[in-house]
Amino acid sequence: MKELLIIIPAYNEGQNIRRVLTEVEELGLSSVADILVINDASTDSTNWIVKEMQYPMISQLFNMGYGCALQTGYKYAVRRGYQYVIQMDGDGQHDVCNIPMLYRKLKEAD
Repeated sequence: MKELLIIIPAYNEGQNIRRVLTEVEELGLSSVADILVINDASTDSTNWIVKEMQYPMISQLFNMGYGCALQTGYKYAVRRGYQYVIQMDGDGQHDVCNIPMLYRKLKEAD
């Protein structure tokens, strides 16, 4: 297990999730971080795309909203002992290229 977990909450992001996960791959982030998608009961192709790309995913049975999806990811991180967590949205609004800098800054902090 790595010390960094990247949480990606997603609800009906079938149009975007492949691009986001591909950007994560292209930056080589999976070599320094575990990536977890929280599928908030999507009714589109989100679930199938994440499975096809072979990323770990927690699928909620009911749509419980963004906050609950984040809580699920953070609880996962705590229970598994991750030291650092970075969240980014499945719609691509957060630029993946910022993750390495955020991770460095996290490691520098007290």
